[in-house]
Amino acid sequence: MTTLTNKNTAAADHKHSTSLYEFMMMMLSIVSVVLALLLLIKDMDPGIYRLLRVFDLIVCGVFFIAFWTGFWRADHKWQYAKSHWYDLVASIPFSESLRLLRIVQVYRVAKMLYLTKGRFDFHFVSRLGNTVAGLLLLELLIIFGGSFLVFYLETGLPHAPITEPEEAIWWALVTVSTVGYGDFYPITDVGRLAASVLIVIGVGNYALLSGYFAQQFLGRDEEEEAIKTAVRDTHSEVKMLREELRELRQQLSELTDKGK
Repeated sequence: MTTLTNKNTAAADHKHSTSLYEFMMMMLSIVSVVLALLLLIKDMDPGIYRLLRVFDLIVCGVFFIAFWTGFWRADHKWQYAKSHWYDLVASIPFSESLRLLRIVQVYRVAKMLYLTKGRFDFHFVSRLGNTVAGLLLLELLIIFGGSFLVFYLETGLPHAPITEPEEAIWWALVTVSTVGYGDFYPITDVGRLAASVLIVIGVGNYALLSGYFAQQFLGRDEEEEAIKTAVRDTHSEVKMLREELRELRQQLSELTDKGK
């Protein structure tokens, strides 16, 4: 009875476990709702408005790609479309009124919180594509945060290299990838602190991604080697059984001859 209960508990925990991709899509859903509300604010600084609008278009593109990628991979497409309709609705960036439809993403957040009971037990044993997509989404959110912070702090300052939203996004992308061209850079202490955080997170994220790829490839090599070993052992056992069968036939033949 205890064993059965433990199995049921383990099955329930596995059922409610969350992949990194699912969690990052939930976070991106929250960001999409926040962006939709911020873009409705009147008298916003034109530069910040342009930056948020670029973020908004990128988020819409991510939801659009996520929906159609899952749709074409799904075996039951109509069922997938019914259960992921909010991704398609959230990819509409056309007007201020239609952008409010993005509030349906609250449904995704509420659904995941209900399934996980507020506990996020991440597992990285899911498909390779899901893990890579989750890490890329994490990178995207980091770029959003870093570029917004630096642009908000340094725009309008004298001798500031970063004066346009596109420059802030480019700087964040270059910084988080640890390339560091040096064409754009922060001049404030808080901006430099943000750059340091982006570099550390970027290095850690790429290290995690590289390690995961290495684990996948090494795991496949070990699995192939285990299969080869099992095949060799099976071949040896079959060979031994054939030898024993041959000896038994010979003994049976000798007994038959003696009986005659």
